[in-house]
Amino acid sequence: MTIIETGTYKLNKGTITLSYGTNEDVEYSINETDAGFNLIHDTTLIPLVYMEGTDGLTETEAFDGVYGIDNGPGFLFKKNGTLNVITTHECEIKKDTVSFGGATYNWEAKDGKIELSSNGTKVMTLVP
Repeated sequence: MTIIETGTYKLNKGTITLSYGTNEDVEYSINETDAGFNLIHDTTLIPLVYMEGTDGLTETEAFDGVYGIDNGPGFLFKKNGTLNVITTHECEIKKDTVSFGGATYNWEAKDGKIELSSNGTKVMTLVP
């Protein structure tokens, strides 16, 4: 299953602030490596490899560029400061639940879409 989350980003010298999905603003330090870049916040590490467009993570202005995670597109940065985060997950679907990314959600088909919830709170809507 592929999930595309939209959000925003803002670059500063040596850091990037990301907000996507249901997340609040999180500031990551940007560390360049031989393989690409690591975004680091507390114990979270996001390894990114430049793929196409502008290689702009070390700049301070928004840019159009794609960085991959695990040999696939992961972060699509747009010059207007918006961002698409694309992740692929193995999932297990049962009668009333779906499990992926280490979590289990209740699911319900509604208006041609699939709504996922946890403890009665809608978490996300999947669009085929």
